[in-house]
Amino acid sequence: MQGPFRHREATACPDLSGRAGDVYEMAGASLSIDGHTLLAPTSLSLRQGCVYGIIGHNGSGKSTLLKLLGRQAQPSSGTIRYAGTPLENYGARAFARHVAYLPQQTPATTGLTVRELVRFGRYPWHGPLGRISSEDHLKVVEAMQLAQLDDLADRLVDTLSGGERQRAWIAMLVAQDSSFILLDEPTSALDLAHQIEVLRLLRNLSRSRNLGVVAILHDINMAARFCDELIALQKGHIRIQGKPDDLMQSDVLEMVYGIPMEVIRHPASDAPIGFAR
Repeated sequence: MQGPFRHREATACPDLSGRAGDVYEMAGASLSIDGHTLLAPTSLSLRQGCVYGIIGHNGSGKSTLLKLLGRQAQPSSGTIRYAGTPLENYGARAFARHVAYLPQQTPATTGLTVRELVRFGRYPWHGPLGRISSEDHLKVVEAMQLAQLDDLADRLVDTLSGGERQRAWIAMLVAQDSSFILLDEPTSALDLAHQIEVLRLLRNLSRSRNLGVVAILHDINMAARFCDELIALQKGHIRIQGKPDDLMQSDVLEMVYGIPMEVIRHPASDAPIGFAR
């Protein structure tokens, strides 16, 4: 139980490596600015090998939670630990070797090819003046292969479609060789086909590389389809956390989004589909 809201403990996620995996732990972590609470004291545990979807209405604290996990903001209270070590005890490059973060608004890529962008993911391992090693090269090639970008390696990033561009950024995160990747709305502005393509890629990477994936998603049905766990925020509090079937209930969705919701089953797959009444 967390504040006045229901909170369910995370259930086991697939872990094909057989290892328990490193754990992200938030213990009473909060963020307030000028007396305004963006995220109330929050306790949370995240594991490798799982895909977590953060959902909730605008202003519910989703981006704040992700920024705290990604060390893009410092908590006002409480602690956040990765593999048992407080985040503030990591140096910038050391932390980036464990956790990769992709904001919603990505930096400009003018003049960069896909290969050059993906190569930036190796920065935490050799620094700005370090030479690209044979291992770095192999990591870049592997990341492009996993993201199915082999044929686009020499294309300018700015000439790619939205879905291709997002896969290039994800390939950069993969080349970073971290254990967790954090993404702020990775499917925003993408059409349906590219949303599925990107989310399927993230889920496959989680399974094949034992990655922890934490993503903010606006489409509840996409989140339920591709995530192992959903974390629903409302007014800076975790309202409920659990498996998609736990959250894909009319009363639960209405509680989270504050509007009447219905849930039906897909006639072919029996997957839950939520929609506003």
